[in-house]
Amino acid sequence: MKRFFSLCLAVLMCFGLVCAVVQDAKADDSPVKKDGRAVSSADDLRVYEVVTFGAYPLWSYDDYADMEWIVLRKSGNRVTLLSRYVIDSRPFHMVDEKVLWQTCDLNVWLNDAFKSTAFTTKELNLINGSITLPSIADARAMPKDLLYAEFTPFAIASGGDGGRGIWWLCDGIAPRMRKGEEINCASVVQQGEILEASYRVDLRGKGVRPLLQIDFDRQGDPSEPEEVWYTSATGPLMKGNRAVFSVDGVRMYDDVTFGVYPQDSFGDESPIHWIVIGKSGNRIKLLSSLALDSQRYQEPYAAVSWRFSSLNGWLNETFRDTAFTAEEQELLTSITLLSEEEAKELPDEYRITRSTEYAISQGADPKRCIWWLRDSSMQAKIENGKPTSTRIYCASVVLEDGEIGDGYYIVNAGQKTVRPVIVIDLSRLVNDLS
Repeated sequence: MKRFFSLCLAVLMCFGLVCAVVQDAKADDSPVKKDGRAVSSADDLRVYEVVTFGAYPLWSYDDYADMEWIVLRKSGNRVTLLSRYVIDSRPFHMVDEKVLWQTCDLNVWLNDAFKSTAFTTKELNLINGSITLPSIADARAMPKDLLYAEFTPFAIASGGDGGRGIWWLCDGIAPRMRKGEEINCASVVQQGEILEASYRVDLRGKGVRPLLQIDFDRQGDPSEPEEVWYTSATGPLMKGNRAVFSVDGVRMYDDVTFGVYPQDSFGDESPIHWIVIGKSGNRIKLLSSLALDSQRYQEPYAAVSWRFSSLNGWLNETFRDTAFTAEEQELLTSITLLSEEEAKELPDEYRITRSTEYAISQGADPKRCIWWLRDSSMQAKIENGKPTSTRIYCASVVLEDGEIGDGYYIVNAGQKTVRPVIVIDLSRLVNDLS
C-alpha cells in the first residue's frame, strides 16, 4: 500500500513539474513583458503597472522601440492598456466638419496604419476589438498623475506640441461658436486637465495616446493539440491569426474575419471583419463591423416585406457570391439584416459605425453612415411638417448617432448602407475537416 501511495505521489509531482514547464513555456512565448519578463496571464499584472507590448518609432520613423503601456483596468483574463507616452501627433479629423469618433480620420488611422505598423501578427492576435483613445469617463477615473503624459521625440518631430502636452480623447465631440462661426471640436487632456469639446477637430499639434485591450486567452497553449494556422484571408472563421473550430473559441463582441469584400475606393478585396453578436449550439451570429455597401431597401419602389425585398435578394445572391467561396458558403445558414429589436439589444458602441471607402464609392453618404434594418412599414407622408392621408412604404434604419429610426426612410431611398448579418454553423466545418 505504501508503495502505491508513493507511486501516486511521484506521478502527481511529475504532473506538477510538467504543468510548470508548460506554463513557463507559455509565459516565455508571450509578447507582453513586465520588467523584461514575459507575462501570460492577467493575474500576473496589477492595475497601474507598466508593461511593454508592440514597437513604434521613438526618435525617428526608422528608430523602433518597445512601446510602454500602463495597465488601466482588468476583467477576467482581459487587460486594458493605455500608452504611457504620447506616441504620435495627428489631427482628430483632417477637415473641420461634423464627425463622430467612429468615423473620424484618427480612428481609421489607429486601426489601419498604426495597428499594422506597431504590432506583429502574434501581437495582433492578442488584441481584442478596436484600438481607441481614452474616453472622458476613462480620464476622470484615472489618478491625476496619469493624465500627464510626455511626448516622445518622434511625436514632437511629427508636429506635436510637447510643451503644452495636449492629447485627444475619443468622445465629447460637439460644435462650438467662436467669433460668430460654428466650428467642430473634440475633447482633450491639457496639462492634466480634462477639457470637453475644446479644440477644433482639424488642429495639428495634439497628441495620440492609444488605448487597447488584450485578451490573454487568445495565446496558444503548448499543452493543447496544434491547430491549423491559415495565411489566406479567405479561409474559415478567423480570430486574429488563428482558425476557430468551435463556438468556445470566441466570446461575445469579439472581432473575427470571414470572407472578403471590396473595401477601398479602388474595389480591392480585403477580409471582412465581423462582431460576434450571438452564440447558440454550434452556430455563431455575426454583424459586419463596417457598412460594406450602399443599396436601396427596395428598387423599384413598391410595397414589400423584407422577404421579397430587392435588398434581401442582393444579399443572398450578389453579396453571397462575391464575399464567400463555395466552401465558406457551405458554413452559412443565413444572410440577413438586424431587426429593430435585435438592434436595440446591441450596445450603443456597436450600433455606430462608418462606411468603407467602397460603400461611399457606391453611393453611401460620406458624412453620415445610416444603415438599414429589415423591418418595413407603411407610414403617413409628411408635407409641410404635417402628416397627410397619403401612405408611403418605409423601412427602419440605425442613424449615424446609433439611434433607431422606426420606418424612417422610404424603401427606395439612396445613400443608405448595408451591414450584413450572417449565421455560420461550425459543426459543418468540423465535419469537413474530420
